[in-house]
Amino acid sequence: MRRIISLLVLLMCVSGLYGQGHRLAKSTAVRYDWKPGIVNTPEISYGLGLGETSVGYSKDFIGVTNITGYQFSRNIKCGVGYGVQAHNGGTLFPLFFDARFNTNMQKRVFFLAASGGCAASASDFIGESRIMFAGYGGIRYVYWPKTAVVLSAGLQSQGGGAEGRSSFFVIKIGVEIKGKEWGK
Repeated sequence: MRRIISLLVLLMCVSGLYGQGHRLAKSTAVRYDWKPGIVNTPEISYGLGLGETSVGYSKDFIGVTNITGYQFSRNIKCGVGYGVQAHNGGTLFPLFFDARFNTNMQKRVFFLAASGGCAASASDFIGESRIMFAGYGGIRYVYWPKTAVVLSAGLQSQGGGAEGRSSFFVIKIGVEIKGKEWGK
């Protein structure tokens, strides 16, 4: 009987130590940032063409996009993005999926992201629309509860149109606004 009691006490101590290993948020803003919920991220981006830039849609662009998605856990967010990009050859309207992986940090959170979809042309939908993919990394600074400033950079590649394929070095700045958990 004494061995069973000793074993139970040991298990209780070990489980108590395991519970102490979790990091606690240092502020209300960070505590709220870790919760699941709806996320809206408007961003302004600038892309500088890489490689052959003499044809339309390949030199550079400036764009405004918005990603509406859901944060499933402290680390994973997925959403749908849409917006407008003004290229040197015309205007494109991107529609894409976006997935982000956050590190376990406090106020400054590093992340990796990938997105892919299409960029439609209103002037010539068949001839000038493109397929696009992007990979980038960045940092989020959790400033207030429900709000973070986002800065990222990466590479975007698009295929289609007269040039066949074009690539860009892209810099983005935005604001991440968090809503309530789905269904609450």
